[in-house]
Amino acid sequence: MYNLMLFDDVMRTRDDVEVRMAQNGAQGFEVADNWLPDVLVLDGRLPDTHGIDLLKRIREIPGLRATPAFMCSADTQPEHKVLAEQAGFAGYWSKPVDFDQVFDELDRVAADTELG
Repeated sequence: MYNLMLFDDVMRTRDDVEVRMAQNGAQGFEVADNWLPDVLVLDGRLPDTHGIDLLKRIREIPGLRATPAFMCSADTQPEHKVLAEQAGFAGYWSKPVDFDQVFDELDRVAADTELG
């Protein structure tokens, strides 16, 4: 829960970022289904599912098939990163999160979206 609150607090320091948080996969799916975010950030290990499984479900929501998604996880083994990449995640943020990296990647996604 602490990591979720910290991530939320830091994200809200940016005027160009709107954040909607969920504490588990079911809530995360509901948020995505009702909001259609520009970027998804999913934890690797949610209380009720894995982030990879949640991304598969979210990809079925019209409008979210190609939305950039990032995995945020305490799992730092290379194979976890490979699995996330194979599942369609655009990036992998290891905990503790390097927010400079997060903001750099979000800025890159925003620039790619504006160009595309």
